[in-house]
Amino acid sequence: MLAMVSTEQRTRAPVVLSYEIGTAAKMLGVGKNKLMACLKEHKVLKENNEPTQFVIDQGYFTTTLSFYKLPGYNMDKYYKKPIVTSKGLEFVREIAKNAGLIQQH
Repeated sequence: MLAMVSTEQRTRAPVVLSYEIGTAAKMLGVGKNKLMACLKEHKVLKENNEPTQFVIDQGYFTTTLSFYKLPGYNMDKYYKKPIVTSKGLEFVREIAKNAGLIQQH
């Protein structure tokens, strides 16, 4: 039996799971701060916690715009929050494993 597929279904982008760094760290069994330090040391994240263009281009990370209120000022401070993709989770796992943060099985 031939199934009919609408144009919308054919052009829909694939679903990509993504995780905040803290969630990715929990999934890998390491602390968020240790993972962030490791990713900075390996030039995956910049000093301001933004992912490098290379890992964005490879599909390992994306960013989302987030903000917080500046205390004492009636202003919002915006920043790019790093988001690990499902593909990036495996990349981060290998980096953490090679750095000794994750036990090799």
